[in-house]
Amino acid sequence: MKFKMFLAILVGLCFTFISTVHAYAQTEDILKKQKEIDDYVFVQHQDELTEKGITVTHTAPLEDTVEIGIIPYNEENISYLYDIFGEEQVTIVEGQQAELMNQTTLQGEPSVSETSNDNTFSMTSLFIIAGSILLLGSYLLLKKKKA
Repeated sequence: MKFKMFLAILVGLCFTFISTVHAYAQTEDILKKQKEIDDYVFVQHQDELTEKGITVTHTAPLEDTVEIGIIPYNEENISYLYDIFGEEQVTIVEGQQAELMNQTTLQGEPSVSETSNDNTFSMTSLFIIAGSILLLGSYLLLKKKKA
């Protein structure tokens, strides 16, 4: 009975990790698409977009699309960008121009320090560790069952 319970848990964990790998791969595709869009609108063709009167306010990776905020938000600009990037992984929304707040700091307000978004513990490492734990558990269970 314990063996069947352990086997059911083991199979459930395997399905969980398999579905997580798929979600991680989908996120990677979206991030690559965002990098492609950022390079196009903010580096390579920024002057061309400015001449057409299009201001890209932001790009943001969502679950299955990359959101592009533009000013002015009209059909001509929307279709122009969809022609460039396609409609499959792109959503174009009305952008909002960012405004700077006053530089005054209140007494006792914590200062903002630069932080690094350098995540050294990657998802690959997590999968390797989880797989090792599953294999070790299976090995120990089989060894115990034979004894």
